[in-house]
Amino acid sequence: MTTIVPSGRQGAEARQLHVLVVDDSAMVRQVMQAILSTDRRIRVTVAAHPLIAFPKIQKDPPDVIITDLEMPHMDGLSFVRKIMVESPIPMVICSGLAAKGTELALRALELGAVEVISKPQLGVREFLHESAVRLLDTVWSAAEARIGPAPAKRTAPARAAAISPDPPPPAIRCRPRAAAGARDGSAPAGRRRIVGGTRAGLRRNAS
Repeated sequence: MTTIVPSGRQGAEARQLHVLVVDDSAMVRQVMQAILSTDRRIRVTVAAHPLIAFPKIQKDPPDVIITDLEMPHMDGLSFVRKIMVESPIPMVICSGLAAKGTELALRALELGAVEVISKPQLGVREFLHESAVRLLDTVWSAAEARIGPAPAKRTAPARAAAISPDPPPPAIRCRPRAAAGARDGSAPAGRRRIVGGTRAGLRRNAS
């Protein structure tokens, strides 16, 4: 298997990086796992939606989480908010709903996501394969981000609902993990940016 080394990291100290991919598309989970696993320093786990992800995070906290925005049981923004309040972990949004400049993309960054990748609605498999190096760079950059707990949002008391379709997700009580790059003191200040989702944009960035 050929290892894809992210640009600018050929001399980086080898270390194991745990990435959790949360997406309700089995195809996206499979392709992302295959791409990230080409870097032997990365260990990948997957979950179909946040309620499956929470127990995995408790048992084996990841260094980086990649998540979609539109998922069953809990949407991606609520997932980001809960993680940042209870157990901050660098999070990357990869969604067709997060086009550059959209309200959802900006809101994800406000809640604490460190990167936003806009993927197309069609041709997702090809897009991910063509963006393999950028995806790996994004994961390593996210791992080096320094993040802290986000303030809990105060809301007015909600009226009692007659029916609750899904039970509330369990509180995350895993021990805090330092960002992978922060362990050796080499991590730069956290960055929050939007990575363009068009193929033409990706080729211009790569050049």
